[in-house]
Amino acid sequence: MTYHETKKVFHGAGYYIEVAFDWGTSKCIITFVICRDGQRGPVTPLLLGDRSSEVKSMASWINGQFMHGHKLQKEANKNRKLSDKIITLFKLPLYRGPETSEITKRVEGILAEFPGKPTLDTLIEEHLKAILNDAKAALRNNEAKVAFHAQPELFEALLEDIRVVLSVPHMWGPDARQRMQSAAKRAGFKVVKLASEPQCALAYLTDKASRNPVLLKDGLHKGDSILVADLGCGTGDFVHYQLLNALSLKSKFKGIGHTSGDVSGSLRVDEALLATLKGREDGRDWIIETQDKLNVTERDLDRRLLVAIEQAKESWTEDEEVVVGTVYGVDRKWATFEITKEEIQHALDQVIDKVCKELDSHIKRKKPTVIMMTGGFAKSSYLMKTLRKRYEPGITVVRPNETDTGACFPVAMGALMRYDNITTSTLPSRYGYAMLQRQEFDEDMHEDSCRREDRPNGKEHVFRKKWVKPSPYDENVYVVDDRLAIIIEKGTVLTPGHTFEYEGRLEYRLPFEDPVVNEEFVFLTKRFEQNEMAKRFDDEAESSDKAYVLRDGIHAWRSLRIPLEKEELSKYGFRTIEVDEEKFWLLNVKLSLRVIDQDIQIVFDFLKPSKKRKLDEDDEPLDEFAGESAFVKRDTIFEANHSEFVD
Repeated sequence: MTYHETKKVFHGAGYYIEVAFDWGTSKCIITFVICRDGQRGPVTPLLLGDRSSEVKSMASWINGQFMHGHKLQKEANKNRKLSDKIITLFKLPLYRGPETSEITKRVEGILAEFPGKPTLDTLIEEHLKAILNDAKAALRNNEAKVAFHAQPELFEALLEDIRVVLSVPHMWGPDARQRMQSAAKRAGFKVVKLASEPQCALAYLTDKASRNPVLLKDGLHKGDSILVADLGCGTGDFVHYQLLNALSLKSKFKGIGHTSGDVSGSLRVDEALLATLKGREDGRDWIIETQDKLNVTERDLDRRLLVAIEQAKESWTEDEEVVVGTVYGVDRKWATFEITKEEIQHALDQVIDKVCKELDSHIKRKKPTVIMMTGGFAKSSYLMKTLRKRYEPGITVVRPNETDTGACFPVAMGALMRYDNITTSTLPSRYGYAMLQRQEFDEDMHEDSCRREDRPNGKEHVFRKKWVKPSPYDENVYVVDDRLAIIIEKGTVLTPGHTFEYEGRLEYRLPFEDPVVNEEFVFLTKRFEQNEMAKRFDDEAESSDKAYVLRDGIHAWRSLRIPLEKEELSKYGFRTIEVDEEKFWLLNVKLSLRVIDQDIQIVFDFLKPSKKRKLDEDDEPLDEFAGESAFVKRDTIFEANHSEFVD
């Protein structure tokens, strides 16, 4: 059979391989399941590189070739120059907050040292491509291939069309999720579904508890709630879910609260202990001596010490007054260090206090039935002991696996338990979709932007608010920015072939030399009216660029950039205007969104200017345009196979 015939046979029989990537800050874990005729096999962790189910998230380039994980560490232990250019923690810059700014600077600094100066997005793409290849290689060596021993080409066809669930932090916004999906698409992923890490962990607990009710003391019933604390390497997600029915394999939950802790991961403990080592009386001398002994740079020593501290911290028990750690260098060199019980407890307590503050903020609003701890930091027995002492017996505190925390992968396992099968996504109907628009100020339409006051003479005076400003193109015309131009109303179900046309027309004034249409799109979790203000003015903002923030229920979605050609605009005779000796094209556009299969295409229809070269006094500006199409520009605003929305 040809390759395409092979695919047709397998898809006709309902054969699929699905994998889940728990793409963590410090390590990556992959699980898989094989599906046939609607039946799903067991969710199973993959053994990667014949070593373990966990691969450290570390990356670099050697002579232009990307390398990561165990193989990279092996090479780095023989090569001082390579070891200095290992990049870790490259997930954290996607959070884009002040708490990750130093890490972002470090990651970008190392990237800039490589030829061609690869970007963070390039690094993520290469890393995803590498772990996808690792997953395929591991599956080729897995016992699952026994089922296909007679037709190995069919197994290869399945691997080619592998479907992926990629877990992402609940706190990530559309921008970070879009970057992950774009990187996955460039890396060759065919179908990718994003899943919230806390929801994956909850799916794992639900599956485990419903099969073994004694896991939880009293079982869970309708109205009970679970507060999931996903404490990873660097940050923490805290999501509160309420049961809508009795606990079972098909239980439904609704989210009732979410916060994020920027300094509540295990990395913060390790960094505090590293600072302790450096801050000792002989700390600086010890660093210099150890750096020389291990034949590594100071930057690389910090990376290696953080790994060694993490291992020492995990092995420590409270009955030990001192724990001895070992840090390894280049060419089999090594050194030891000691951390006292008091130093470890102090570092742990600092971070645990922040964790408790986040938990308490949820408990104050609604007391959960269960607190579920997950993520790398949840492996800490000291953390679990502290939380149980603080919250039990009123609240049950659990983690997914008490007996073998090292081999428990709740996010990676739960990611494949959440779905009957992985399919392409659709644009969620639970949201509305709009673009942000500059509009000419109208005191009747924009009542939120003016104040009315009766004068003694009986006449009403209208005062414009501070965000109403003169148009940059005509100082006699006032405008308001960032108004909602709603294209798809919240709750609208989309079907293939459906077209949504924005009722108004868009007027653009674009620089003559570089005509580019730039548009910002948002999604709406609440109901809004056309032309409402999308951003609120914050009088307490420290700077003008932070003065305008999106209102509650309005979320940044996509930015589109549509470049135009001067020659094409000239060809159709579009008029230009001049402002302060700078020329602009005057353009008018009809906008529509079209559902093509499951993708959403945006269409900018540029209208021909009227043959009447000069407007009459009573004409509106739009009268200059004939309404006929001059040319059309299209882009994809939503791609079903790589949706940035979390189901």
